[in-house]
Amino acid sequence: MSKQEKINPADALKQVAIANSIFDAEFQARSETEITTILARLKEQLDRDHAWIRQFDSKVTPILAADGVLIGLAVKMLGDNYTALSGLAPTAAKVLAGGILASCMLLSVSVVYGILAISPRLSWREVFLWKYTPQALIHDDAPSTQLYFDHLAAYDDFGALTRDVITTHTQPGRYAAQLLQQVHANAAVARDKATQVRWCIKLLFLGILLASVTALGTLMLWKLL
Repeated sequence: MSKQEKINPADALKQVAIANSIFDAEFQARSETEITTILARLKEQLDRDHAWIRQFDSKVTPILAADGVLIGLAVKMLGDNYTALSGLAPTAAKVLAGGILASCMLLSVSVVYGILAISPRLSWREVFLWKYTPQALIHDDAPSTQLYFDHLAAYDDFGALTRDVITTHTQPGRYAAQLLQQVHANAAVARDKATQVRWCIKLLFLGILLASVTALGTLMLWKLL
């Protein structure tokens, strides 16, 4: 799958349907112990995905705090020194202003990546498909999923939800298929978060570096001029 390609709800339903048929065929030749082991391993993998997601989310809060503090300090430094420098060393003042503004831009983009990293992954398209499109129009032979909060919330008929939950939890193949789809979906979320947190950290350090170089360069120019 290409990096830009996204899985939409219709694809998720197709994935569940495909995995369901494969698991049903495989489980017919497996013992109850083997089936139980497969389900347990899938649940363990899903728990690992959730752990990675929590770890990435926990990194964002201190980074956002650092971004905010540094932006505030940079703006204060510019405000306190620009007017005085403009009269004594105009070139140094311009270097200070340009460097600080560029540093603030890098830190602001870091904030954007941080917010994206901790934002919910429920897109407007997914909400539209599940809330306003009959399931038959999405994929005729795909079972709805009962392991994802938004799919559960999309049920208008509580009786239908009850019957589907019973069916899912009494058919190992269907349950395994939905577990696997959740493992895949959460792994994709963890990968996206990892990328966003990585850029968040990189931009934070670039902003710090640029601000430091700007301060040093301004001081040197002021002394020379």
